[in-house]
Amino acid sequence: MFPKQAQRRVHAAGRNGWRTLGGYVRGLVTIAVIHAVTITIVLLICGSARPALGVLIFLGSFIPLLGLTISGAICVAITLLEHGPAAAVVVGS
Repeated sequence: MFPKQAQRRVHAAGRNGWRTLGGYVRGLVTIAVIHAVTITIVLLICGSARPALGVLIFLGSFIPLLGLTISGAICVAITLLEHGPAAAVVVGS
């Protein structure tokens, strides 16, 4: 598709772009796993045996800006309803 003299540069640009995208996705998944594991541990310490909330946090981590905030607010609200304000403050912090 590209002229002969541009093919090497286009190939290198594509390879660099793919490597950068891969690094971004790996970093995003790593952060999402860390969020999910830590919130699941905190919820288990507070007495809430709901691993589904950890999955919600994991999935919410992939939505920029609002995903983690909304899924965290849901976890705090469920903890507030189940265990009271003290446990909700622990989960929220």
